Amino acid sequence: GAEHPNTATSYNNIGLVYDNLGDYDKSLEYYFKSLAIDEKALGAEHPNTAISYNSIGLVYNDLDDYDKALEYLFKALAILKKVLGAEHPNTATSYNNIGLVYNDLGDYDKASEYYFKALAIKEKVLGAEHHSTITLYRNIAYLYEQLGESDKATEYRAKAQA
Repeated sequence: GAEHPNTATSYNNIGLVYDNLGDYDKSLEYYFKSLAIDEKALGAEHPNTAISYNSIGLVYNDLDDYDKALEYLFKALAILKKVLGAEHPNTATSYNNIGLVYNDLGDYDKASEYYFKALAIKEKVLGAEHHSTITLYRNIAYLYEQLGESDKATEYRAKAQA
């Protein structure tokens, strides 16, 4: 039916395609449809609702609307911490996404704070060789490159290639 969680997942997937195509207005349209169903069918504190918030936040980041991006990403983080726990890989991904926004804002201290929160969880739960952990190593290497700290950038680039 029109208000089933699987329908929300389909809307989310369509939103992702539009996001990848760079059609952010269409992407948001479908992500908000997904969010409405998730909130109604599953509740405001469900991991699927957090996924919708996360998706919306990342599109707002692509649109350089950083305040809205952070608003939605922090909503996702709050849900994930409460429902899945502080040391769940999805919670770590949420920290990473917030770090990405702060990095794009040029707030490298905040970006570093959130990247390293994410990294601590990913290394502990998934290990250093997991692709998700490797993505964080790359993000941190890029952060250090932007800060002109080439030794640290090289260190994290090497971890990503290990």
